[in-house]
Amino acid sequence: PMLCGAIGSPIGAVRSAIVTAVGAIVRGGGERCGDCGDQVSDWDGAVDLLLKGLDDVEAMVRVEAVNAIAGIGLISAVSRVMALLEDEHEAVRRSAAIALGKLGDRRALAALERSRVGDEASSVRVLAALAIAAIL
Repeated sequence: PMLCGAIGSPIGAVRSAIVTAVGAIVRGGGERCGDCGDQVSDWDGAVDLLLKGLDDVEAMVRVEAVNAIAGIGLISAVSRVMALLEDEHEAVRRSAAIALGKLGDRRALAALERSRVGDEASSVRVLAALAIAAIL
């Protein structure tokens, strides 16, 4: 409950930390909530919070959301992560390429190929090529 409320913080660093924490909790199998005793990994809002992070105005929040999504293997978010290959921030595009390689979904191949040949940043082009190799 506290994490859910904090995601609305006007401070990007707080939102980034919340997204990172939720990803780590879900990846680790969850923890018990101190207030109600519920298993946090069963929290229905965890995935929604991570997906919301993909649309955040702060690039670092988007990066952390992508990393968390890759860390938990959220294949249902592949199309959302693919869209971030077009993000204005190079760090977000790099993270999206890495995440798509980790997720391993072949639906991402065409988008990764476009990044491999057309991204303005050489780091994104290299990471897109590595992601393609990981998927194939």
